[in-house]
Amino acid sequence: MTYPTQLIDKITELAQNLALTPEFGGDPANVPDWKILEILTTDDATLPPRLTPVPARFIRNTLLAQPTLDWARLLIAAEPSNPNQDLRALAMTALGVLSEASDSDIDFADPAVASLFNQVVNALEAAGLINPAVVPLIMAQSARPQSWEQHTGIPVTPDTIAQIRAGN
Repeated sequence: MTYPTQLIDKITELAQNLALTPEFGGDPANVPDWKILEILTTDDATLPPRLTPVPARFIRNTLLAQPTLDWARLLIAAEPSNPNQDLRALAMTALGVLSEASDSDIDFADPAVASLFNQVVNALEAAGLINPAVVPLIMAQSARPQSWEQHTGIPVTPDTIAQIRAGN
């Protein structure tokens, strides 16, 4: 069986680095496969987080909980008589999100969704309609740590590690 070079290199690197600890006596062969598997499949804070969907209800509740949410300005901005149609559209979008009670998810891993969300939030912030502190609260709900296996998308199993280390 052929394995990705990236996986082979990572297993070799881990075995060599772990061998430097007194526990393994300087010999990569003394590093157990389960230890390498554990490192490759455990969340790693040094890797960029993976973005997961956030329930629309959470975004709604987070926005509603902000003491600086300016309801009056938001409602006025949404009025059909508002000459600033761009601001009116943004206010309508915000009110739509705030009235949304569905369990749908907003998938921030989708670049188009993330871009649209950022555009709307930045415009609402610039208009003084929401507090800028709300965005990190929402994004923290989306960002999740990931393992090397998740980050690379290369499956890692005990058998894979054993076969690579055995030279098969």
